[in-house]
Amino acid sequence: DPALAHLRDAAWETYIVFCPPYNDALVVLREEYAKAIERIGTKPECAPGPGNPDEHLGDQLMVFYWRGKLTLEEPDGLLARFYAKAGPGLRRDAIEFLGRSLREVKGNVEPEVRERLVRLWERRVEAARPSGDTTELETFGWWFASGKLDEAWAVRELLNTLRITKRIDPDFLVLERLRDLAPRMPQQAVECLRHMVEGAREPWEL
Repeated sequence: DPALAHLRDAAWETYIVFCPPYNDALVVLREEYAKAIERIGTKPECAPGPGNPDEHLGDQLMVFYWRGKLTLEEPDGLLARFYAKAGPGLRRDAIEFLGRSLREVKGNVEPEVRERLVRLWERRVEAARPSGDTTELETFGWWFASGKLDEAWAVRELLNTLRITKRIDPDFLVLERLRDLAPRMPQQAVECLRHMVEGAREPWEL
């Protein structure tokens, strides 16, 4: 009943903002996740409340992908729908969320998780190139600074990203990681730094 949509919103938004993502709940609520994806952007981003439901929705979908509960290969799957509906800011938040999550992992990340994350990142780079909107790529700094991914791959992707964006977040953590890698990869480290200097909007940033 459309007249009761405010009650539906109250229930769903409370769930998506405050409840952690449970695998069993995904099985039961998959259709509700799909409906929530369709509603992305229908409410003001700065609406009063404890959190943006759309951002939390993206975060939960990223967690389910991390765990292997969602895949990129389903053309009509939840991830495909999310990326078809989400705007630049929401896509950026999703990539940043994964990068922050990587930094929080204690010890090594499981190989299958690393493979999934690499696939997602490379898919997002492919999608960003023709669109010309590279906002989400700028947050690769969180992935790079985590130190959880293959060093050669991470440096290569950082350099490719900087060539496109000239911007990377968070720049201070990227610089710390480049400092650690410079003795082993001096040329790549210096080239990354050059792009960061060229892309700095304010002279005090770096």
